[in-house]
Order: sequence, then structure tokens, then C-alpha cells
Amino acid sequence: MSMKISIHAGHGKEGTRARGASGYCNESTYARKIIESMKKRLDGCVSYNDCTYNGGKYTQSEILVSIVRKINNYDPDFAISVHLNASSDINANGVECLVHPNTNNENYSRAEKIVNDLALTFGLNNRGVKKRSDLYILRKTKCPAIIVEIGFCTNYHDSKIIMHKYEAIGYVLANSLIDGDNKRYTVKVHNIDSKTAKKLTDIAYNAGAVYQKEEL
Repeated sequence: MSMKISIHAGHGKEGTRARGASGYCNESTYARKIIESMKKRLDGCVSYNDCTYNGGKYTQSEILVSIVRKINNYDPDFAISVHLNASSDINANGVECLVHPNTNNENYSRAEKIVNDLALTFGLNNRGVKKRSDLYILRKTKCPAIIVEIGFCTNYHDSKIIMHKYEAIGYVLANSLIDGDNKRYTVKVHNIDSKTAKKLTDIAYNAGAVYQKEEL
């Protein structure tokens, strides 16, 4: 577990003055749900800290300062900031990653993997990786950072995916960050014998996966 990762949900929590965007779903709520899912996947695989601000008194600027201070004190290999996008155009949609123009090649490739994995897995429009020099998180973290805009909360299609699949989104996002040797998979099946389930698991994930039976 030599890798160190910092993760956080952007903005303040729902109900505060610094809450994020809202539309068919709320950014503050679902970014946090995705972070909680990520933590379940990262546990036991890498060292990480969650810098999400869940207080109620800070302004958005103060939240950004607080988050960056925690990230820099932790001194991770890289930082991931989870957001939902928003637009006055309800047809705007898709997943994208934002990086600083001076980010290194490794971090840019990591951002490409994240956006490709999320787009392919959940049928989201792939908006690619974009370079931004104006965003506080990207400018002020000492480590490479990536802002992940999962989808548009102002778009019905994206919001439906986010609301119904936030746990899987968190898992896939976390999986994109972990070295191959640390990857593990869980196959959930219903009313099937363990021998058949193990065979399906081996076919699906080239063996080594975990069999977990669920009763209906």
C-alpha cells in the first residue's frame, strides 16, 4: 500500500450556503455518495484520506482553502476532486476530467483512463480531458490533481444514471486509480450454485475473483 491518494467531494454539503449545483439531482449529495463508495473500494488497497468539507459555516472560497490545506498536509501522490457538472443548456451532458495545463504525463494519462472508464461503463458522453489554469484545486495542490465531473445534474439522462448507479460509479472511479496488482472483483449472483458461480467468475475476470451469493 505504498500509493497515497487524497479524495474529496466538491463544495459544501446540501443545505449550506456553499452547496454545489442542483438540477434533477444535487451535486453536494451525490458527489458525497460517490466518495463513500470510492472509500469502500480503496480500503485495504491504498492509503487515502478524505478531505471533504462537511461543516456548515464556510464560504466556497474558505472550503477550497481548507481542502487544499488538508491535501498538502497529507502529501499524497495525487488528488481526486469529485463533482457534478451543470449548464443552462439542459442538453449539455457527459463526463469529463479537468487537469492543470502543467500537469505531468502520468496524471494526464490517469485522467484519460478515468474519463474513458466512466464513459464506457455507464454510457455517458465522453467529453475527454480538459486543461484549466483557473481552478483553485488544480492551481494550489502541491501534488497532481484531477477534477472529475461525473455528469451534468441539469441533464435528465446523466442525472438518472448518477442517482441509480452512484455506488457503481464510485467503485469504477476508484478502480481506475488502483494499480493492477491491487485490483479485486466481486461477482454477485442470485440462486446459483457455488460451482457454477466460480466458473462464471473465472471466465469473467480471469480467475481470482470473489464469489458472493445473495439471496432474493
